[in-house]
Amino acid sequence: MHILVEDKSNGEEEYQQGVCYEDGKGVVKDVQKAVELYYIASSKGHLGSLCNLGFLYANGLGVNKDEKKAVELYFQASSRDYLPATCNLGFCYMNGIGVSKNEKKGIELYEKASSLGNLDAICNLGFCYTSGKGVKKDKKKGKELYDKASAMGYLRATYNLGLCYERGRGVKKDKKKAFQLFEKASFQGFLEATCRLGVCYDKGRGVKKDKNKAAELFEKGSLQGHLISTYNLALCYKYGRGVDKDKRTARELFSEAAMH
Repeated sequence: MHILVEDKSNGEEEYQQGVCYEDGKGVVKDVQKAVELYYIASSKGHLGSLCNLGFLYANGLGVNKDEKKAVELYFQASSRDYLPATCNLGFCYMNGIGVSKNEKKGIELYEKASSLGNLDAICNLGFCYTSGKGVKKDKKKGKELYDKASAMGYLRATYNLGLCYERGRGVKKDKKKAFQLFEKASFQGFLEATCRLGVCYDKGRGVKKDKNKAAELFEKGSLQGHLISTYNLALCYKYGRGVDKDKRTARELFSEAAMH
């Protein structure tokens, strides 16, 4: 999902319309229409549109998947100091998407965007240090980077910080603290955190075990398209955890999760 911004540069109107069509905000979702609008905006020099086009090409949304084209678009925007594109280009190098895999180059791009305040890049660097991907593993530094991005309101970092406390990565294990962080991110709409909260209630991690509450949270995530939540809800119906056992509903939910 892309955040609407107030920048009034050339192409901004088409960009905003493209975002609406891509996400289905106030209009029927039409990613191909979004592509058309992003192309118009990018022809006027709009960097966000270049970056969004890169994302669509990288994932084959509204266009034929073309990872090399995605990298070209990210590079165009990044070369003009558009930080989200710099971060996305780093991700491509880290994972060999449209370019030869080069973790050193990926880290350099993450560090560049991170140093200028890009929260995606700060969080991605946190993951790299936590996992030792492209850098020497340093779980404490990874946790500190998640802390930094979380303090600035970045929900994925808040969620990842919760995982650090839950698993004792770079910090003393504290399941209650982990639960609080998952709850914070979930309350603000981060679906992975909503699903993780469900697991906490189901297993009694950092909170009193409550199978009914777990099922409610899985259902909440499932209704918003979170597939792991759908799968977990299917397990609830299969075994009667927090809901009445219903094998037919369980099969339907398993099928829904598998279709995607």
